[in-house]
Amino acid sequence: MSNASGVIARRELKAEEQAAKERLEEKGNEALDNEDYKLALECFHKITILDGADPNGWNMLGVCFSNLEFAKEAWRSYMLALAADPENLDALWYAAEFLTSMEDFELARLMLSRYMELESDEERLDEAREELDEVNRQLGDRRSGTKTINTTDDDIDDIQLEMDDDSDPEELPEGFEMDEDEVELSMDFSSADDDFEDEAEEEFADDDNTGMSDEEEETFVASVTLQLTGVAMSCSNCGTALPADAPYCFSCKSICFYED
Repeated sequence: MSNASGVIARRELKAEEQAAKERLEEKGNEALDNEDYKLALECFHKITILDGADPNGWNMLGVCFSNLEFAKEAWRSYMLALAADPENLDALWYAAEFLTSMEDFELARLMLSRYMELESDEERLDEAREELDEVNRQLGDRRSGTKTINTTDDDIDDIQLEMDDDSDPEELPEGFEMDEDEVELSMDFSSADDDFEDEAEEEFADDDNTGMSDEEEETFVASVTLQLTGVAMSCSNCGTALPADAPYCFSCKSICFYED
């Protein structure tokens, strides 16, 4: 993340900047509570511009990106939170949860292990131990070539009914495969500020744009996905040349999204 390190420079906020930051935090947290992730994204993006050295802003930005299905951008945000404070417990926890959801269990285990070294609250440590046990179990299943499936009684009944069905299974001609159903993703930006909403409609024009192809989404590995800092990119809004991992344009301050 060295090319983006300039965004986390520490400086003393002016009184008006601190007041603006507090207003944005209140508005952003309220938006998160209401699951209005687009409006929350606007607020926490502005916070990271005001105070890039505050890991909480990057953490919350990561939560917004994650809920909006922008996996690379979410991971970038969590890494910037840890760059701002490598021992930030929230950053370690959010990163671990995100990595687990993306099935990058090796790196999730490292994050959880570091979290447990630093955490002193017993209740939170117990929660982390449970999470680590689950991650280790998933790693064991993967290495042994098995996959754990959580089933309910109803699921078992359905499976038994299928086993009792004597009809021959439908076979596809050799060389053909069944196409997977495409999942349509949509976002509701109706509650966002009017000025920002116009910009958002352009930046989020592709509803299912996660910054990755379907194949990449299935094989997302955070530890290698962002090793792109040698590749230049440019701001889609003003054309300014930027490093590949820049979280926002250093000229016009608009959010940077990874290209497909």
